[in-house]
Amino acid sequence: MVMTFMPMTAHAGTGSAMQMGKGGIASRDTVYFGQYTSGNTYDVPWTVLGSSELSETNRSEDSSVLPMLSTYTLGTSAFRSIGTGYYPNSTLNTAMNGLYSNLFGDNEKSAVTDTTLTGDSMSSGESELTGQKLFPLSGIEGSSDVMIAKSITDPEGSAKVWWLRTSSDMSFAIEVVDTGSLDFNSVGGTLGVRPALNLNLSSVLFSSVAEGGKSTSVDGTMSAISSTTPSAWKLTLDDSANRSGFTVTETAMAAKQGDTKTITYSNANIGGREYVSAMITNSAGTEILYYGKLVHAQNIASGTADITIPSSLDAGTYSLKIFSEQCNGDKKTDLSSAFKNIALTVTAAPKAVGTTSATVHHATMIISGRSRKNLLRLRTARLPISVQSAVIYQHVSRSRLISIMFLRVQIR
Repeated sequence: MVMTFMPMTAHAGTGSAMQMGKGGIASRDTVYFGQYTSGNTYDVPWTVLGSSELSETNRSEDSSVLPMLSTYTLGTSAFRSIGTGYYPNSTLNTAMNGLYSNLFGDNEKSAVTDTTLTGDSMSSGESELTGQKLFPLSGIEGSSDVMIAKSITDPEGSAKVWWLRTSSDMSFAIEVVDTGSLDFNSVGGTLGVRPALNLNLSSVLFSSVAEGGKSTSVDGTMSAISSTTPSAWKLTLDDSANRSGFTVTETAMAAKQGDTKTITYSNANIGGREYVSAMITNSAGTEILYYGKLVHAQNIASGTADITIPSSLDAGTYSLKIFSEQCNGDKKTDLSSAFKNIALTVTAAPKAVGTTSATVHHATMIISGRSRKNLLRLRTARLPISVQSAVIYQHVSRSRLISIMFLRVQIR
């Protein structure tokens, strides 16, 4: 059996701090997903693996999933405390199933893809194991740079020893020691439990920086998305099955930079963490430019919401996406309805009109209703005028309108 690992190079993500789907999430990035409770409750970080690192599963090189390994060990277990057999009948397998039940909410559970483990990854000649949600690495999976792990309950403490799923015989299975190298341990030993999983990418609506990625103000203000790509992420999952009734009346909108516009929505999910949110993307809907919360939908499922078009948004065409969103805080998974798309056309705001001073030397008096014109000599006077004004003085005399117009203006 090969007991060494090839190093894996991390690949930098691209884009910004909020992206559609998995966006810029790259190998060796951290994704927060689920919560582990042992006395305290901990947001669980997962290390993203390369597409080929779970090589002894049916999901190796599968672009529809995101392979991840728990950054920390999550509790302890014996490999097998009673009976005979290999990983399929082990105490460790039972521990993995228990973690799946306890770590995740319903939407998170649905986002974890079934994985089939090859028989040889557990023991030579063993039958494959289907339908696995969480599972340990095999003796040849993973890479050297991810093998050292501490406990989630003691992240500043020493590295732990943890189980792999591969057995040499009925009595011994492979462990990862605190230096990251492999050894054998008696199957009755109590070691760390460190699960891997494959995340179904079709469940991920968009991803954002794990901390501070979503503005907390609820006033229709749209915040620009940072162009810095993070290495730690949280996910917003597609919850359209439970939010299918959410609708927005508007399908198109024209606005000037800085305008405040109103949208009408219906059937948003309600609750303490429920919002009607918005994002502005490019017209193709592939690049998120701005994000904001419009309404806290704590008690009211239907109504109107104001949204302020950013003054910094260039004139052009965009997609304004409105959605019913559950926001659970930093490092926690959020849920969202499908986007309701509004075709947004933005035009430049009018420039401010200034005023200046002028000296009037001559003017023409035009008497309404008559064809003759009389030249009116005016005493030189300094007057403030608007650069858009054509008429600077009007006077009604004998039921006729008299307008004094510039003939010559000297700007000082």
